[in-house]
Amino acid sequence: MWKVIMTATIIASTSYAMAGFFGYATFALYPDVDTIMNEENILEAPYNKNGWIIASQFLLLIGVILASPLCLMPVKDTIEELYLGPGKTMNKM
Repeated sequence: MWKVIMTATIIASTSYAMAGFFGYATFALYPDVDTIMNEENILEAPYNKNGWIIASQFLLLIGVILASPLCLMPVKDTIEELYLGPGKTMNKM
C-alpha cells in the first residue's frame, strides 16, 4: 500500500507542478504578465479562445464534480462518530 500511496503522490505532485508551469508559461510572452499574475484574476486572463485551455478548464470542472462524493462519505462518518459514538451509524440495515 505504501508504494501505491507514494506513486499517487508523485503523480499528483508532478501533475500540479506541470499545470502551474504551463499556466505561467501561457502568459510569459505577454508584455503585461506581471499585472495579470499579481493584480487580476488568472481565470479572467485573455486566453484568446485557446482550445486547450478551455478543454482543461472543462476537464477540471468534471474532476471536481466527480471527486465531491468522495469527500461526503468521510464527513458523514465523522459526524456520526462524533454524535453517536464509534461503531454506531444512523443507517439501519
